[in-house]
Amino acid sequence: MFVEAHGRRVHTISFGAGERTIVGLSGAIGTWEIWQQPFELLSRRHRVVAYDHFGAGETHVPPELVTFDNQVELLEAVLDAHEVERCVLAGDSTMVAVAVEAALRHPGPDRSPGARRRGVVHRPSRVTEGFVAGLRSDFEATIDSFVAVCIPEDDSSHLREWLRDIIRRTGAERAAALAES
Repeated sequence: MFVEAHGRRVHTISFGAGERTIVGLSGAIGTWEIWQQPFELLSRRHRVVAYDHFGAGETHVPPELVTFDNQVELLEAVLDAHEVERCVLAGDSTMVAVAVEAALRHPGPDRSPGARRRGVVHRPSRVTEGFVAGLRSDFEATIDSFVAVCIPEDDSSHLREWLRDIIRRTGAERAAALAES
């Protein structure tokens, strides 16, 4: 399913049923697919929602839309589109910050437009700046190093290739913008 946010089509998925809704946010350079296997299990008892955030997967946007605040607003738009009033936010990697900020902006069940909002100033660390530079200058070598750190086990070459494929589909510039945001 695609929903609209900031005038852009956003790829989302929702399945399962239950009183509790679990919303998954993939890591900055990942897609909703990181949640596929756990959500297949969780959907037996819960409703699950995931999406390709700005700059990832099937959600194609120009790099200038890939900002921290836009990612928070996108999460809010996805929740609204799927009529989610209360949920468990499950963040992966750097998108945990987006989940936390969304929860801070809407601490209770009231997700109305007048609900409390807070701003967050985000500045990338030197490690992040180096990662971003690597993504822009030598994308393949940088993602190979990143994947090796994420999945170091010797018997997991199939998982490393799966993660490389997800990141390659994101592309160098979008991955760099996502890491910066």
